[in-house]
Amino acid sequence: MKKFLLVSLFLVFTSSAYATTMSYDFSNPATPFRLLSNTFDLGSGLEVTATASWVKHDPYGTGSGWVTRNANGLGVDNDSWYSDNHQIDGNGWEDTLWLTFNDTVSLTDAMFRNADGNDDFDFIIGNSWVFQDHDAKPGRKWTSLGANRTGTVFGFRANQPNDNFRLEKLKFDYTPVPEPATMLLFGLGLLGLAGVSRRKK
Repeated sequence: MKKFLLVSLFLVFTSSAYATTMSYDFSNPATPFRLLSNTFDLGSGLEVTATASWVKHDPYGTGSGWVTRNANGLGVDNDSWYSDNHQIDGNGWEDTLWLTFNDTVSLTDAMFRNADGNDDFDFIIGNSWVFQDHDAKPGRKWTSLGANRTGTVFGFRANQPNDNFRLEKLKFDYTPVPEPATMLLFGLGLLGLAGVSRRKK
């Protein structure tokens, strides 16, 4: 019985230490929107909030944009007087789509729509630029974001006039942490089993 209890406790405390590979599809033709922010439930207690920003250079300025969604995924509407197509684009004003998670994740891959061979993106984690002008693979193929892309806030930015794309899917690793109440109940259950075992003896 002691061995059973020790093994059970070990499994409870270590089962949460393994990362789970997850993916999420942001495209949804049934519920398109244009919002200042939107929160998505990714499962396992994980959520991500999408927001948008823009920057222009002549004259310089920055501001908040709108997050848009359609059948091809997430984009940005910067409400500029330029011909804005509500994708993540660098036409006049450079758009950035921000994704803020409620827990730490490691992004591994992204899938883009409306991308062709000329579309590049900048990738940001927090306030740090990871890379610039990275090729957004066309044809709905996964684009690798590299290793150790860990954080809670990520940005996808277009900085050239010919960059136009939407973020359709994300792939990431997440290590869920059991809720304290669940851990407590399981621990009490194991203690109860131990008490019953002792009484029988």
